[in-house]
Amino acid sequence: MLGLVVALTHAQSARIDAIVRTVMTENHIAGLSLGIARRGSTVMLRGYGYRDIEKRARADGYTIYRVGSITKQFTAAAIMQEVDRGDISLEAPIASYGPHMSGAAASVQVWQALAQVSGLPSYSDVEPSLRDQLEDADPSPEQIWQLVANKPLLFPSGTAWDYSNTNYLLLGMALERVTAKPYARLIQQRFCTPLHLFSTRFGDAVNAQNVARGYASRGDAIVAVPARAGLSDFAYAAGGLTSNAVDLLQWLEKLRSGRVVSPSAFQRMTTPARLPDGRHTSYGFGFFIRNWYGRRTIEHGGNIDGFTADEALVLDDGLEVTLLSNRDGISLVPLTKSIVAIVDPPRDPNLYADIPRPPENENPRVTATVVAFVDQLQHGTIDRALLTPKLSASLTDARLRAGAATLAALGQARSFEFVERSRVNHLTYEKYRVTFAVEQWWVTLGYRDDGKIDALTLSPDND
Repeated sequence: MLGLVVALTHAQSARIDAIVRTVMTENHIAGLSLGIARRGSTVMLRGYGYRDIEKRARADGYTIYRVGSITKQFTAAAIMQEVDRGDISLEAPIASYGPHMSGAAASVQVWQALAQVSGLPSYSDVEPSLRDQLEDADPSPEQIWQLVANKPLLFPSGTAWDYSNTNYLLLGMALERVTAKPYARLIQQRFCTPLHLFSTRFGDAVNAQNVARGYASRGDAIVAVPARAGLSDFAYAAGGLTSNAVDLLQWLEKLRSGRVVSPSAFQRMTTPARLPDGRHTSYGFGFFIRNWYGRRTIEHGGNIDGFTADEALVLDDGLEVTLLSNRDGISLVPLTKSIVAIVDPPRDPNLYADIPRPPENENPRVTATVVAFVDQLQHGTIDRALLTPKLSASLTDARLRAGAATLAALGQARSFEFVERSRVNHLTYEKYRVTFAVEQWWVTLGYRDDGKIDALTLSPDND
């Protein structure tokens, strides 16, 4: 028996419109498309702003954008189809299906690449001028692989987590070798045609009428990003797709309902990897695994020249949200969380704050403070003007030096995920999960009503 799909109320739609417009203004976003569905039934589809400023062409729910790393879900799903067919083994070295690999890299297993625990350095982090040359030259996957083929692993495979586009480069090459089809044709035949994803394809959306132009922000100005001929080839199986909000809603629903991969394969895709020390990574195969407001959610974003995207699926009740924008270098995750909180009221009222402006349940100023604090602590410094006298006195120079040595060993802080807010006596506590290059840690700030920070705790995420 199918569950009843309840349309959004006028108040919900109005709140979503207000939050989207505020985020667009604050982040200088030219255009944005939003789709919301419940178990495949669309309840909101809307465009905001301009897909092309110069032409004064407005964005709508069907506007086509580059989606960047959302591509990884398609790659992961194609791999899992081959696993179900018995043509790929998750435990086999990926080198047995892809390019020549030597040294420790030759032992990287397929599942380790899918789960981003391989230790392979990301080819997209190469020197910018070299990257620009390749993006202008229609590079082959083999040429891209050579950028990092001789670099050492960042850590022994399977022992830590690091987001690397090289993992999905190699998975795309493995698919081409096993299926004897180019990646673009494989995606078209496996997914786009049979699933009726009419606006999804690898590469530029040629001959389409409703295509967004990419932009970036330079101060308060919005400037067009020049299109590179080889951008899709460089992004390849890690980020080369274009799509729209309608198609991505269908994609999430068909994944969820077992029409793309088997239920057991989807379960594996949406289960976080576990490291040898028992910690979870918060990443499955092509998805981040979240707990938003007490609801189990999978999410992934995409960021590529001129474009940023994000999508989320609440596994508990089938709520699906897609956001596509023609502005790069930003995160749409807070906006996605805001929309989820409006449509699916949080199960735990202690995790929800009545904030009159976005993002819901997350204070951007506190987030900025956490980011700055972690950077300062890694360098053994702190802005004591932000602290209460009690906390400042407890953070002695010796403690700061010891903390810096510990945090510096974790590598670069790659992401900050707001988890929850709570109130105890006179302090408000904000908890974040910080993903470093080699580990995840909890960071909690406790601050008074005057904004002064009175408590600061950091601890490894051993869940």
